Amino acid sequence: MNEFFKKVFTKAASLWANWSMQQRVIIGIVALVLVVGVITLFRVSATPVLVSVFSSPITDEALLERIVTRLDQENVTVTVNPAGIVQVADAATARRMRVILVSEGLTPARINPWEIFDKERWTLTDFERNTNKQRAQEKMIIEHLKAIDDIDNVRLHIAWAPERLFVRDQHEVTASVTIIPKPGSDITIFPQNRRKIEGIQKLLENAVVGLKPENITINDNTGLRLNDF
Repeated sequence: MNEFFKKVFTKAASLWANWSMQQRVIIGIVALVLVVGVITLFRVSATPVLVSVFSSPITDEALLERIVTRLDQENVTVTVNPAGIVQVADAATARRMRVILVSEGLTPARINPWEIFDKERWTLTDFERNTNKQRAQEKMIIEHLKAIDDIDNVRLHIAWAPERLFVRDQHEVTASVTIIPKPGSDITIFPQNRRKIEGIQKLLENAVVGLKPENITINDNTGLRLNDF
């Protein structure tokens, strides 16, 4: 192996000696460009891909500070980019932190906390698009509820209200949630659970347009209503 490298070095040195100064400069520039390209590629690949907690910038400095402080309390590394968008390490962390912020009323004004998940295909009909959006929204809400530490599993049913021509004919949206708690959790025990259940109720209010608190039912897995405050 050493003999091989010795021959290669000898051949390269011979070629270098026979090249003109112009050729040497060109080879040097090419080598420099390759080195810079490799270093840049390495730096880009080593840069972590951050996930936005909210997709829109937060311009309220006081609220931004409260949000960052709250996420720090969860031992989450927070990055605020120059545009004012709060970012964390991965999608699972973003989902969990979004639940906490929404349930504690730290949602920025005029920002829909679920807008990150909105996906539409323009080739679908309005009915198909609305149906798919509702299903995706329910799935997304379930994922966020299951991110709560006290919850092992959850069942969700939303009765969406189709739009009517006249207001008097319009039905209200209703939501029913059944919580299956983790062993040892006090989320189904009153009054210890009130703050947690109120947080879940607020989460649903923010997630579903037109959903009122009185139309939300939160039960445990035995059928006991938990938000009958």
